[in-house]
Amino acid sequence: MEDCMAASQGTFVKFCPAPVYSKIETGAYSISDLPLMELHGKGKKFKEFFQAVHDVTPAQQQQIREVMNSENPRLVDLPANACHLQLVIDSSANKVLKFYHASVPIAWGVVRVFCNDQPMIINYKIATNSDRVKCAFLHMLANIPGEQWLAQSLGQKVSTKAVKCSDKDGSSWDPSPEELRLGITFINEHAPLANGHNEQFLWGLLSVRDNETPIFGWPMHVVSRAWQNRSVGNSQAEPEHFFPLLLHDINETIVQKILPLVENSLGHHPIALARHYVNTRGPKGAVVGWRRSKQIDGFRERPGELHVPVLLDDPVPSRMNFEDLKSFLDVGETCLVDARYRAAKFVRNQTRILLNNEWNPEAEPDLQFHSQIGWADFKKMISTTFNDASMPHLMAILKRATVILAGSKAVYVHLASEHQSEIIHRFEGGGVTEDWLSTKHKAFFGYYKDGQYEKYKGFEAALGAEATFIGDLLASPEEKEYMKRGATYDSWAVEYGSSQDIQVPNLATPRSRPTPSAVSPLITSPPTKLHKKENVTNEDATMSQELNRLVDELDGDEEAARELRSDS
Repeated sequence: MEDCMAASQGTFVKFCPAPVYSKIETGAYSISDLPLMELHGKGKKFKEFFQAVHDVTPAQQQQIREVMNSENPRLVDLPANACHLQLVIDSSANKVLKFYHASVPIAWGVVRVFCNDQPMIINYKIATNSDRVKCAFLHMLANIPGEQWLAQSLGQKVSTKAVKCSDKDGSSWDPSPEELRLGITFINEHAPLANGHNEQFLWGLLSVRDNETPIFGWPMHVVSRAWQNRSVGNSQAEPEHFFPLLLHDINETIVQKILPLVENSLGHHPIALARHYVNTRGPKGAVVGWRRSKQIDGFRERPGELHVPVLLDDPVPSRMNFEDLKSFLDVGETCLVDARYRAAKFVRNQTRILLNNEWNPEAEPDLQFHSQIGWADFKKMISTTFNDASMPHLMAILKRATVILAGSKAVYVHLASEHQSEIIHRFEGGGVTEDWLSTKHKAFFGYYKDGQYEKYKGFEAALGAEATFIGDLLASPEEKEYMKRGATYDSWAVEYGSSQDIQVPNLATPRSRPTPSAVSPLITSPPTKLHKKENVTNEDATMSQELNRLVDELDGDEEAARELRSDS
């Protein structure tokens, strides 16, 4: 027994919610060696008691194995969950030990019934420290050859000195990258979210002292920082990565008429844009998704990402100033928008959508069979949407965003423009004022709302058709070419002789080459000077010199503009 007490030093008793099966091939002890004594406790109550059964036949042992390894083992009628039965089969001596452990004291009469009038308990008088006796008893059980179903086992203690040293001395804690990944994953999956009653603090103290956890021996300040980050993240808008419907599950009239019109300002299905950006511009292997919040503060903790569009869903216009609204809608630039404590950051070309229910339905004109409406009618309908903004603010907003207004009589589309003369398109018929989702796969949207993530049959094929459709709308001819060949933007630039200097790293979000109508004419070199001929007169020579001087003063843009005008 002294050897077992010495071997179990530095251990503690661990409890499992259910018995754990284990098979011991070799061992130095038997059930007869256990420090058990007969129990005579009339009028008393007990939480832990035993019974040793002798001469158990192999057939009976096999029956015990089948019952204990079944899904719901039940050998006797125990009082609910208050008492658990554990078994140890000593195959060398054909004995079985019944080990009862109760969470509440059991009366003497019940104990006798459970143990067939042969109850036994651990003899704690063999040592002054009862905890060490129990640990030595479990160590002896673990070395009895046979099969066991135990809900108690030994755990290795971590000395307070070792933990303190690891907290203070950073050089003593040097985990591998894989250990760091496992530890952070363990914290993300098991750390409590609340800490109002020190749940996180207690969990951390226990976990760093448990050698069976991936964060055993970790410094406490590292673990606390990890669970604090997890708690902060749950107060922000996290990305969603699954949506059961694709672009072609939207109303057919919208797909065929409105989406091709909107082009780069496409906003009906932001995750389709995210897939397009990942396929054409990277980052490679990124998981597309979207984030939704009713206020800018929900996007504060996580910086914007090209492949994760953001939806500002039904904010209160009066609580947003126009500077923040214009900055949020300006997708052509990386920008910051004021939020609580710190600003929210959005990156260039990241899809940003503002959804709002505020508009003036009484101002909607009754213009059946018209394909356009006037600026005055459109302004009356959207004035409340932007909190009755003044004309300069309103035009600055419309310059940065395409507005799609789903009215009760038609759908109106105003493409991004700062001019009141911009055409305001009007669409009616085809169910555009009733439901924007087609009925074919609408049931899967209902499953999604109920928390069931299911894909309809043919989802992957429809995903490829969506990518082709978006690519045709948004990709430049150059992008279509390198997408078709499976090349990257950098390799395309080298192969096809892009004007970009390949020594300079490309942007993380390379843009398509702009169309000539949106940029200044290409800069060309001035025409070659004519050589002076000997038979020209002095007057002709003077005129030629004057012309050459004027040509030298012209810059590239002016010369190119002159050539374009002369061609027209």
